[in-house]
Amino acid sequence: VTVLRTKGGLYSRSTPYFAVSTMLRPLAGIDRSTSPSVAGRMMSAWVIDRTPDLEPWLPLLAIAFAAEVPSTPEVDRIDPANRAAKLREVVVDLLTDAIDGPLAFVVDDAHRLDEASDEVFAAIGRRITNRPWMLVELRWTDHRTFADDLEHRIRIEVGALTADEAAALTRAATANDSRFDEDAIDDLLARGVTNPLFLLELIRSGIGHATATPDSIEALVTARIDTLSSADRRLLREAAVLGSVVDTSVLAEALADRDIRRPERWENLSGFLRAEGNGIFLFQQGLYREVAYEGLSFRGRRQLHASVGNVLERRAGEDWTSLSELLSLHFHAAQDWDRSWRYSVIAGDLARSKYAHTEAATFYGRALSAPRSHWPAPESVAAVGESRADALELSGQFDEAARALQLARHIRTDATDLIRLMRKSGVIMERQAKYSQALRWYGRGLTKARELDERDAKRAEGDLALAYSGVRFRQGRLHDALRWAHRAEAIASQLDDARILAHSAYLLTAGYAMLRRPEVARYDQISLPLFEQLGDLVGQGNVLNNLGVNARDDSKWIEALDYYRRARAVREEVGDVIGADTAIINMAELLSYQGHLDEAEQLFVATIRSCRRTGYEIGYGVAACNLGRLYARLENYDQARELQAEAIERLERAGATYQVLEGKVMQVECETLARNGQLALAMATPLLEEIRAFDDPLLEPTLLRIIAWAHMVNGDDDEAERVATECIEQCRAEGLLYEEALCLILIGQITEGAGGDRTPFHRRARELLVQLGVVQLPTLAEQSMPPSELANPAPVSA
Repeated sequence: VTVLRTKGGLYSRSTPYFAVSTMLRPLAGIDRSTSPSVAGRMMSAWVIDRTPDLEPWLPLLAIAFAAEVPSTPEVDRIDPANRAAKLREVVVDLLTDAIDGPLAFVVDDAHRLDEASDEVFAAIGRRITNRPWMLVELRWTDHRTFADDLEHRIRIEVGALTADEAAALTRAATANDSRFDEDAIDDLLARGVTNPLFLLELIRSGIGHATATPDSIEALVTARIDTLSSADRRLLREAAVLGSVVDTSVLAEALADRDIRRPERWENLSGFLRAEGNGIFLFQQGLYREVAYEGLSFRGRRQLHASVGNVLERRAGEDWTSLSELLSLHFHAAQDWDRSWRYSVIAGDLARSKYAHTEAATFYGRALSAPRSHWPAPESVAAVGESRADALELSGQFDEAARALQLARHIRTDATDLIRLMRKSGVIMERQAKYSQALRWYGRGLTKARELDERDAKRAEGDLALAYSGVRFRQGRLHDALRWAHRAEAIASQLDDARILAHSAYLLTAGYAMLRRPEVARYDQISLPLFEQLGDLVGQGNVLNNLGVNARDDSKWIEALDYYRRARAVREEVGDVIGADTAIINMAELLSYQGHLDEAEQLFVATIRSCRRTGYEIGYGVAACNLGRLYARLENYDQARELQAEAIERLERAGATYQVLEGKVMQVECETLARNGQLALAMATPLLEEIRAFDDPLLEPTLLRIIAWAHMVNGDDDEAERVATECIEQCRAEGLLYEEALCLILIGQITEGAGGDRTPFHRRARELLVQLGVVQLPTLAEQSMPPSELANPAPVSA
């Protein structure tokens, strides 16, 4: 078994990917002290040798290895907001392909991981299924970590030692210690200590009969430290300022004491530190470092942090960036506010370049925590406040982001800057579904835009009109959304601004399509060429997916599949995993309707795995519901019911009302296909009222067709024909060819059963199904129209 080890730390938790790089570097034979540029060359050679397919993603892997390599076109094309997710994906791919056989990850002090590393281990945990891997974390019980959100885990609470276990541990630890005879061992055991670390510390301290048991482990470690000579005690405490890893050359320079570099100077501290070679020592327990550090006076700490900071600053030369995280920490602890500000901002920018938004926000926050009397020029403070807000938004800390934007707004005076900040404040409100507050911010921005010159005012108005339209869409106020989108469209025409025009056409297409209005034809071919001209791949992916949705709703299924396939390719190119999964779900849904069940099943299963990895709950729920529908068509009813029940529960938790209704329709269909007609009708009656209240023109015909089937299953042909006829009327009004075709087949079956001719009904149904590319029908319809009577086009490539 290959074992990869790492641990969190008090100092390292602010350095993005520190724990991951500590784990990965040894795989490629890269030493801890190797410079990023040299590490980049070594990592690249190792990766290309073992997994050449990952060569385009070397810049992302380099971040995880704390290395540097030139960027690649593939990485440049990924939207910056999606690069962290892609980084985690390629790290897992690397571990999968580069390491043969079983693999164990051991993460100690997981409660002290840096956020970026925590997310990588979460990704490993989500993708561990079907791999010979084990992921072990050790952590304090009162802290959340990556493991809390994993579905399959075993939690082992380390409890107190039993009396027998305490005796066995004591005898093993004292076997070669002449200080402990039987009486001393009995005395130790009589103290009733059940914490193994506490017990071992008692043994190490050699505590005697006459000495009372200390109240805490910290007190016991303090007592052990106090047994050292004053020189050794001082050295241990000074070493603690460097963190868990002690570089004796740095400490010697900081203290101006060359003797510190001599190995024999550290011999008496072997009970607290272990040698790693090359003048590096590690604290054996984080507790030892903490207790030693607490033994320093506040003044002594500040002075030592300042000295260590000065050494690191000299060593960095002009390359402050590479050591900025440590320089920020030491100068902040030293209360050297000017240099704390400088290096905290540099470290924040570095973390942002690594897509480590939580750490970036921490560093920017550290800069802003300096006394205001030491803040630099107001413009610099406003810029850092805005950068902190951006990082907090991307890490989902919306309340803190709003406060950071408030600071920036109070400092800025330029109208252009204030409008940008107001728009960002609106976006923060949108992220929290506080739509009224978002609209107020956009309205304030529109008022402030009047202070700009005419052209700049119009451009600001266009951007804010787009934002206003987007909020109205989310509120379900489609007519108002269209009004604002038209306002943006008019401004784009005045300014000849392709970007605003592309976004307004995108919104107008979506709005008119949802309202089933003919104006959609005026806009649906405008935005895609503009986004292509602008090189906006994110915009292209959104438009292509929406064009697919529109084509599906217009019963142009073959055209829709092509749009979905293109949307998937573009979204994968920009690293939009969730967007790509959405396009794949849409593809699989149509393939399933067409009867390409094997291809659809493969796509649904793969997407469910992907959505589980990314935490995309709505995507998971929709894919699982559709997979359940597919299994019902294959007569695997129990599996279908189980999948759909779990999926609907997830969708309800996510507040996805439409998708919940859609899933319930699929449950009714499952019971109908299982010939449970009475149950299906009992489920359908209240559901039909819900759907009518929701006022969706697509779901109601689908449910009506299923209700007609249920009546047919129950032998009530008259009611089945009546509902099917009502369904056909709605289908023709909305252009829903599939549901119309199934209802025509049903009426043909009933007509034939009554001695009539089914031919005209089935002929029309066949024409519609061939137009849609359908090759196989559900069992209730397949009896009258087997696959041999349908078109047989090749499925869209999965």
